Amino acid sequence: MLFRIEKAVLSDVGTDRRVNQDALLCKIARHRQYGRICFAAVCDGLGGLSQGEIASAAFIRRAEEWFFHDFVDLLRQAEREELSPARCLHRAGIDWQSVIMEMNDRISRYGHREGVRLGTTAVLFLLVGCHYLVMHVGDSRCYLADERGLKLITHDHSLVQKQLDAGILTPAQAALSDKKSVLLQCIGASDVIRPDFCEGLLLKDTSVILCTDGFWRRLPETVLWEAIQADPEGSEEAMSGVLKQLASRVKQQGERDNISAVYLMLLTEGSETGWMPAACPSRQVMAC
Repeated sequence: MLFRIEKAVLSDVGTDRRVNQDALLCKIARHRQYGRICFAAVCDGLGGLSQGEIASAAFIRRAEEWFFHDFVDLLRQAEREELSPARCLHRAGIDWQSVIMEMNDRISRYGHREGVRLGTTAVLFLLVGCHYLVMHVGDSRCYLADERGLKLITHDHSLVQKQLDAGILTPAQAALSDKKSVLLQCIGASDVIRPDFCEGLLLKDTSVILCTDGFWRRLPETVLWEAIQADPEGSEEAMSGVLKQLASRVKQQGERDNISAVYLMLLTEGSETGWMPAACPSRQVMAC
């Protein structure tokens, strides 16, 4: 399947914060063997901890470094070994595990030196051909939307989610809980990090949303699904408008946290020839 990738990003400081502790990136490339490649990441520096913006920005910089250096080396080796996209993603996942452990140690050591406690969530998405890999730590999320509907494919590492899973709270009680911001693990503030991984094959005309809790917490999934459906063609201008509209809605609903999201749309297109292994000039990085 051949497709094009459209993207939009948003990072809003919100109504009650002086500093934006969120950070995100989105990279799009093309490879002669594996076709379209997309890498995106969203991080949320913990609002209750000092200097959360340092932790989120540091992780995003390391993720960008991985994409332009480690992943390029990985692709070269995978091409030589004629690996499938799925095997290529498996090796990327091993890399990510190492990056998570490295950054957990680096951020923790920085906090000890400076006498502060800081950390960040992270959700990463990598597409190689039609195969995707998602990894997350904390409560930043990844949604997929296609002709079957909207699906949340991450599972929050939070106290409220644990209570929901155990049947201690109902969804209605969870929505009113004052423990919604209590995380069970985050990068830089946890002794042990156990990221979750999810992989699969995308159908045609799929949308992907990576976002922080400030974006999703007051946003019903039905509203998110309707907003995605309203723009089936996909253009950066229209997609940016969707994100701004949703951010405005959650602020009106009382959200005071930073609000950040990456919105990707993978649209089927006709045959394409002349694949080149060069990075596409369409790339954007946002980090506070």
